[in-house]
Amino acid sequence: MRLAIEHTTIYRYSRPAFLEPHILRLCPRHDVTQHVESHELVIDPTPAGLTPCVDLDGDTTHTAWFEGLHATLRVTSRATVRTLRSNAFDFLLIDPATMRLPLVYSGDGAVPLPLQPYVTRDKPDVQATRFAQDVLAEVNGDTLTFLSLLNQRVYDHIKQEVRADGPPLPLAQILDERRGACRDLSAVFIAACRWANLPARFVSGYAAPASEAAETQYIHAWVEVYLPGAGWRGYDPSQGAAVTDGHVAVSASALAESTLPVVGSFRGTGVSATMTAEVIVTIL
Repeated sequence: MRLAIEHTTIYRYSRPAFLEPHILRLCPRHDVTQHVESHELVIDPTPAGLTPCVDLDGDTTHTAWFEGLHATLRVTSRATVRTLRSNAFDFLLIDPATMRLPLVYSGDGAVPLPLQPYVTRDKPDVQATRFAQDVLAEVNGDTLTFLSLLNQRVYDHIKQEVRADGPPLPLAQILDERRGACRDLSAVFIAACRWANLPARFVSGYAAPASEAAETQYIHAWVEVYLPGAGWRGYDPSQGAAVTDGHVAVSASALAESTLPVVGSFRGTGVSATMTAEVIVTIL
């Protein structure tokens, strides 16, 4: 699938403010699952400097810094991307130990050091643990069946709503109220995976529209799970499906806050700010 993406974020300040350096996570990933044919950033005001960087998960970011005082900041990212993964299950698990859950790693059973950030649970939640246990009990410990059923169970259990900004809600609140944005559904999925010792990370990006007409939408969030022999594989609990060629990944991280598309601050006495964003995705 070939997709055109235009993502515009506008900050408006109540009076001209000094803009601190901003981190921009807006360049789609270029790897075996998707090829970036073109990408451009248009920033107003023009930064005093703009440098591309590679973050801890191998994604491309940009750091922009500014001079002077400004009443607005407008960042537009335009990209054309060809997605390549047509089969979500074109792999072979090479370590028999990964076929059963909770996962016990080969050797001394310890989680390999590179994967530890993706299994860490800062605040284990009783309800999320019970949610994961119930799913695992239904699949008799089979890893791939667990992931598929978990994906469907989160999709069925939690009503999706739009919340334009803010971090994922507390797990207990999501499961109690049975509603949340795509990043909230992803947070529940990730917590369940990490309970089972499966490495999982947040992904930020874009979803293809339902038809070839251009569609205005929001930036999307889903999950990638690491499976030896398969690498990082996507699951989208907002759709109840494994990820193939209908998603364009931009940024991935063990922490949701490390996938935000624009991060920065401003200085100014008594200055407040508002933010609006628009994402348009077109199938070419």
